Amino acid sequence: VEQGNSVEISQDLTIKLEKDLTITKTVTIGTWGSAKATLTIDLNGHTIKFNGSSAYLYVQNTGTLIIEDSVGGGLITNADATSANSYLIQVKGVCEINGGTVENTLASKTALYLQGETKVATGMLNGGTIKNSYTGSGRAVSVGKGKFTMNSGKVENKAAGSDGLVPAIQGGEIIITGGTIESAGTGIQSSNANVSITGGTIKADWFGLHTSYATINPAEGGWVKIIVTTPETKRGAALVLTYSK
Repeated sequence: VEQGNSVEISQDLTIKLEKDLTITKTVTIGTWGSAKATLTIDLNGHTIKFNGSSAYLYVQNTGTLIIEDSVGGGLITNADATSANSYLIQVKGVCEINGGTVENTLASKTALYLQGETKVATGMLNGGTIKNSYTGSGRAVSVGKGKFTMNSGKVENKAAGSDGLVPAIQGGEIIITGGTIESAGTGIQSSNANVSITGGTIKADWFGLHTSYATINPAEGGWVKIIVTTPETKRGAALVLTYSK
């Protein structure tokens, strides 16, 4: 990585950062074949910066990426990049985030993208933060053919768009059991899969949920909070259900 080369992880590997890193080429977890590989990264309070149109973490069908931060303050970001890939982390396999922050800072880019092709990609947030810090556009989490489960931590979006429909989490199957979603636009937007919420908090400036299918069923003894702070001069709602054939 430090020599500016692309890297393929083809066996289980655990890394604990001892300094900041800049990645300029693709780091692929898993192989094109059938061999499985898990990469565990402990940010250890350090920063991984991406700089380059092919610089990102790419989790193959056979790959699993686990991100941790044993110290706190760890960061994965495309800040200050002269050119950037569309995604910081692109997942066809499994990605589990237990700590640290994954942050997009650029227009029309996405922090975590669950792509999926031959199988459903899986993303889990168990701690830490996924955020879109660019105020004009971009996404924190985008789910294509995949399933995103948020158990704790935070998903944050600073962009609203002119209609307030820029979401913090967008796309396929979305399961929220806890944690906090904060968005200058929409909390969750999905038009092709179910959104299931059994816990946690959504704070949005325009729309809490904008979805075709939604199940809100707080766990026993728990609660779900959807807070919308839209000014009177704009239109907003806690829940918008849209019909699609």
